[in-house]
Amino acid sequence: MNQPLDSLHPIRRGLFAALGARVRHVAAALVLALAPLTAHAVEKLPIQSDTARDRINRRSLSGVPTSSSPGNPAGSDGRAPASGIENASGSFNDATGGQFLLLMPFSGGAVASDWATRSLSPSLLGSTNFAGAMADMQLPTGVSGTNVVAAFRRLRLGFPYQNKASPYSFGSVIPVPDLDEAGQALNVVKERYWIAEPYTTNGHANVGYYWSPHARSVYAIQAGPVRVTWRKNQAYTAATYPASYVNPGGGPSFVTNGASIYLLHTATYVVSGSADKPPRTLYWTEREFRNLGRPISIPPAKVGAVNIVFNTQFPRTVTNEYRGPGYTSPADGNTNAVLSELRTVWYDQSQGFLYAFNQEGRVFVEILGDMREDGQTRNPLGFEIVDVVKQPIPLDIDCELGERLLPPEGGSLEALRPEEVQLGPGIPFNYVHYAPGSTVPQLYAA
Repeated sequence: MNQPLDSLHPIRRGLFAALGARVRHVAAALVLALAPLTAHAVEKLPIQSDTARDRINRRSLSGVPTSSSPGNPAGSDGRAPASGIENASGSFNDATGGQFLLLMPFSGGAVASDWATRSLSPSLLGSTNFAGAMADMQLPTGVSGTNVVAAFRRLRLGFPYQNKASPYSFGSVIPVPDLDEAGQALNVVKERYWIAEPYTTNGHANVGYYWSPHARSVYAIQAGPVRVTWRKNQAYTAATYPASYVNPGGGPSFVTNGASIYLLHTATYVVSGSADKPPRTLYWTEREFRNLGRPISIPPAKVGAVNIVFNTQFPRTVTNEYRGPGYTSPADGNTNAVLSELRTVWYDQSQGFLYAFNQEGRVFVEILGDMREDGQTRNPLGFEIVDVVKQPIPLDIDCELGERLLPPEGGSLEALRPEEVQLGPGIPFNYVHYAPGSTVPQLYAA
């Protein structure tokens, strides 16, 4: 049936068009059942401003205060305060190099809302008190000493919004600092200066990062600010430790272990919500979602353990089990209690499947291999960033009778394999064929 549909007889064209429409939803149900196995399309997020692309500040004819040396760099008028110089007001603010180099224009408005007071002002009605009238009218004014000498009939002022690119995203490794506790560049290998495992008093609970004793790395597993307290590798004694040191991030500055005193340094990192690698999608697998979201098979012969790392946005369990429309329980009408399923994502070692229920969000999953000789850690095989979604969204795909059912646009038969969704008893809508020597089924519209 290679003849174009438009060239067929009108009756035959209508028949085949109807049959084609009939198998659309079947094809979608068959192919999209594999969505948990596919990588999510990753957008370049988060969207943020890039100061490197801002325009050069050329608003002043004499130059701009980009340095304390005129003409160095080009365009500098030499008015920038030198670092460490106290200004006339007595405040002490170190200059930031190049802080006036770029221009970011902005605008806004100042609006008064007390119209009743303004319209009934005695000063305004009598026109005898300029300063009082300006105050009652709530207009921006200019003063000389205590005298109001000018007033703005209209003033517009904006509030700039600035974003800074974060080098850390969900799932990225947070390395030990490049600087020492004084903010100076290290002249030794940083992994020898700082201990790899952050300092903790509660086993790294509720901290926004994950310390993997298997990979001996710190992973960012939650978007937002994350505080990590590093411990210096060199130990001091009571006679040699720098008593004047204060931890810049707050918290204790030292920790004592017997006669050894270790310096602590807390650093704050900002983690973006974007994923460090293409995330995988896992659909809910329990209750009414069992036929749509398939459990993910993890071969026990290749994977020794699966460590699911939860965060404050994606907890291990929920308070109440999800109950959809029309929910019923075997305990309805009697006093017998039914055990609720309160887990969100879990791995069943005996069955070798990963399941999901109750919660949508993003979670960090560490994949581990065989046990090491220490009996405590395993060989790290990598990690996945998993987006847990309630259910897949079906797509309509046109397919004629006798044609092979193919994945939707963007998918390929090399990366996807079809899996039928149980639609109940009746005549099957597809024909299953296995090519000689292949274990992957080929589905055709029947």
